[in-house]
Amino acid sequence: MSMLRGAVTLLGLRRGPAATLAVMLLTVVVGLVAAHLGRRTIGRPSQLAFGLAQETGYGEMFFSVLTVWATGLLAWAAVRWRQAVLGAWAGAFVLLLLDDRLMLHERAGGWIREHVAIVPDHPTGELV
Repeated sequence: MSMLRGAVTLLGLRRGPAATLAVMLLTVVVGLVAAHLGRRTIGRPSQLAFGLAQETGYGEMFFSVLTVWATGLLAWAAVRWRQAVLGAWAGAFVLLLLDDRLMLHERAGGWIREHVAIVPDHPTGELV
């Protein structure tokens, strides 16, 4: 429990706007997971967009927005405190977002499967 308290203190989440935002975001995550589990077990809600594995579903859109926010905050912090490592993290989040939106690893896997015969005529996953 002391590790959790230390993390809460380190992140400034004991009270104030940061704590409120964290609770709001976690509530949305819990709601999305509950809707996904409900859809998988009892068929409610019936919309496909509630499935967490669904491309362009509610969960994917929510986490894309979170990634954009994290990228912006990291870029701002990198400039504000002149920390190159924060800028590098912002760049990594941009790459993750681009990969997710443009399906780069799926497309690269198809190209590798066609041009580099690691295991011929055998499905080897998304990347290969």
